[in-house]
Amino acid sequence: MSILPKIDQSIVTIVPVNKRDKLEGIIRQRTLLARILERLSSWSEKRQGRRVLREMSDWQLRDIGLEPADAAKEVSKSFFWD
Repeated sequence: MSILPKIDQSIVTIVPVNKRDKLEGIIRQRTLLARILERLSSWSEKRQGRRVLREMSDWQLRDIGLEPADAAKEVSKSFFWD
């Protein structure tokens, strides 16, 4: 036997049933927007990194463990390339 009283109430939804579909649509749109923004951010970071590689001298590239040919190959990729 429990000392807590038994509660006989049904669970009530916070969002009315007729507005639930609209809310789910908004959530899907936000997640789509978040994925798009994440992808754009990733492309921007890659583009920035490739610009830095392009400006590095041969000795700087070797210092970070890259051969100039490998850096040239990376720099030649398109901005959205993984």
